[in-house]
Amino acid sequence: NNDNILYPGIFVSSSGIRGVLVDLDGEARLEEIEESFSLESKLTFFNKIMKHCELLVSKVRDSGKSVGGIGIAYSRWLQPPISEYEIFSHLFDAIADKFNAPIYKTTPINALLYKIKNLNEDEENIAIVNPGNILEMGVMLENAIPENLDELENELQHFEAFPVGEKCYCGKTGCLENAVTRGGILHAYNQCSGGMPIEEIADFYELAEKGDPTARKLLDSLGAGFGKALIESQRKLELKKIFFCTSGNESLYDKTVEYISSRSAEKKLFVSEVPMDKMSVPKAAGNMAAYLTIKHHILFE
Repeated sequence: NNDNILYPGIFVSSSGIRGVLVDLDGEARLEEIEESFSLESKLTFFNKIMKHCELLVSKVRDSGKSVGGIGIAYSRWLQPPISEYEIFSHLFDAIADKFNAPIYKTTPINALLYKIKNLNEDEENIAIVNPGNILEMGVMLENAIPENLDELENELQHFEAFPVGEKCYCGKTGCLENAVTRGGILHAYNQCSGGMPIEEIADFYELAEKGDPTARKLLDSLGAGFGKALIESQRKLELKKIFFCTSGNESLYDKTVEYISSRSAEKKLFVSEVPMDKMSVPKAAGNMAAYLTIKHHILFE
């Protein structure tokens, strides 16, 4: 009985652990529980996550329900010793054994893709992009994360969007990731402005909004380059929707959509905004657990 099953979702970041319970419909059934990290040893880190799982599972059982699957999203920004593969390998096995539940693990960007899938059930081929400190991409093809996802993300990151751009460490020129990430935008603006350098990405977007010619010209170029890259991704992967994460960079999203819309042959590409302040990674991890538990149950029951 799916009404009697809940799915813990956990997000492990460099600052701490956040957890929540999600039902089959993707709705949170518990306020997020949060615990911060300090300087952790491998063992204290391991035990903190185990205790966090214990707390979530106990709340499921106290409510008279059962645990379906447990979803864990872990940040790429974890630092040693908690970033070491050995820790997570033992951790996932220990959680699965202790709670007798399937464990599903991924990065935050892919967890968010499962949340979006929950809201767009009819779409089989979708992607999500996030131009933050790094350029991230999540992809779902035929309702599954492809095994070559890292390769697909790398292709987007190193799409030659700017022919006159800087030479990348990969050997190409004008790679997308070096331009549209926060650091890339600040670097490009400070090189071209000739004025006092800016250090915050919010300052760049504010300057563009106020009509600063250097900022506006750069923003137009970034939108065109991003648009070209997404058009190519859509063509190659036959994507129905691409979701663009925004968090203070709404102007970049607008310019990207403006470029795509100006290419009449590519209007079939639908790019949609995903405001990050409305997305919960722990909840998305729970969505992933629900989606994959049911999928595997249907396939293998």
